[in-house]
Amino acid sequence: LAIDARLAGLFDIDLIDAAGANGTDGALDRRAAAWLADAGALLEGMGFDGCGEFDEWLVECRAWLAQRLTAARERMRDAAAAAADWRTAVALAQQLVAQDPWDEGHQRALMRILAEKG
Repeated sequence: LAIDARLAGLFDIDLIDAAGANGTDGALDRRAAAWLADAGALLEGMGFDGCGEFDEWLVECRAWLAQRLTAARERMRDAAAAAADWRTAVALAQQLVAQDPWDEGHQRALMRILAEKG
């Protein structure tokens, strides 16, 4: 898989911040979308017995990252829908619904995208 030289030095947080942002190029959006599709919890499976400070820090960082991931997925979903990239828009909308099935906004966005798709 060839990676554009402009994208090689990016960190995960760069992809989160750039995902679906106005003015980003297609290569960055594609890389961000691919990363977002597989993004899991921060340091998933990690923990240290007897280190309460680390566990406390990790819980807070995971919550912070989860909020950022949700916002990035929403931006990418909306950008994909605006570009009539239905496959990406539906996939991201379904991820958001799976992540929080009780969020009515995610449910409505998925229904809107499916209706626009036909």
